[in-house]
Amino acid sequence: GIEQAHADLPVVDEQGRPCPPGETGELWMRSRYAAMGEWQDGRLVPGRLEPDPSDPSIRIYRSGDLARLCPDGAFVVLGRMDRMVKVNGLRVEPAEIETALRRGAEVAQAAVVARDVGARTVLAAFVVPASPEGATGLEDRLRALLARDLPEHMRPARIVVLPALPLLPGGKRDDAALLHEAMSGRRTDH
Repeated sequence: GIEQAHADLPVVDEQGRPCPPGETGELWMRSRYAAMGEWQDGRLVPGRLEPDPSDPSIRIYRSGDLARLCPDGAFVVLGRMDRMVKVNGLRVEPAEIETALRRGAEVAQAAVVARDVGARTVLAAFVVPASPEGATGLEDRLRALLARDLPEHMRPARIVVLPALPLLPGGKRDDAALLHEAMSGRRTDH
C-alpha cells in the first residue's frame, strides 16, 4: 500500500493480506488519526471504522473500492466491491470491462451487467458507438479487442449496441433496465 505520514493505504485481498502490485483487492485506510467511530442515534458506534487487530490505537476503514497497486506505488481505483461478481468462481469487476470497452475511439459509453443463467453468471455488455456509422460490425471488433485484452472469464457473453444507455430521472445509468434488456433473450448468449 501507499504510506503517508499518518496513514497507510493498502490494497488487500479477501483475507486482509496485502496484494502484490498488479493484483486487484479492496482499498483500506489505516491510521491512528482516524475517527473512533461514527455518530448514530446520539452515541458513538464503531460503524465502518474497526480497530486494527495488531494495534488497537489504529483504525481501519474498508473503503469498498476495488483497486490495483501499480509498480510505481500509485494505485488505480477500478470500481466498487458491491458491483463485483463471480464468474466461474473468479472475481470480476464490471467497471474494468467497461474501461476496456471504452479504450478504443469507437465507443462513447459502455456498461456491463451480470445476470444469472441457471447456476452460472453471465456478463452482458452494452455500448453506445461514438458515431452512428460506427455501429456496423462494432460487436465483432469489440470481441476481438476484448479477446486480446481480457481473460476469457471477463469477456461478456453478449455485446449489445444501443443508441444511448438508459438513464434514471436523476441522470444515473439505469442498470435495472440494462439487466432487463440482458434477460430479454432477443439475442443469443455466446
